[in-house]
Amino acid sequence: MLGGGGTNDSSQFSGVVSDKVIKDIYEAIKFHPALSPFLEAAGSDRILLSSIKCSIHRISATLRNKNLDCAISELVFEENLVECMIWEESDVVTASINGVEIINPLNKQLVLRVIF
Repeated sequence: MLGGGGTNDSSQFSGVVSDKVIKDIYEAIKFHPALSPFLEAAGSDRILLSSIKCSIHRISATLRNKNLDCAISELVFEENLVECMIWEESDVVTASINGVEIINPLNKQLVLRVIF
């Protein structure tokens, strides 16, 4: 709480605050993300700054032959999970795929299907 003349006595607050006090308040409340210590299995302490995990139901891609200018394969990745962890000293991106289909684009026949 602010008091009159910049004191801590809020019962004397006059409603006028200098630019210097406003700047001090701004600096004091500026966002500083809390660092979360993460203990690895090996036992060393590392600082995890940020982590995000995304689940993507389906990713489709088409491989094309540049010389023939035609599609040579269609790929479908099912039930994908991507996790990004940003550490103090390094970054880690982990991806897992539960299934892959390869389709012949000419006749739409399934060439290969793998489920993990």
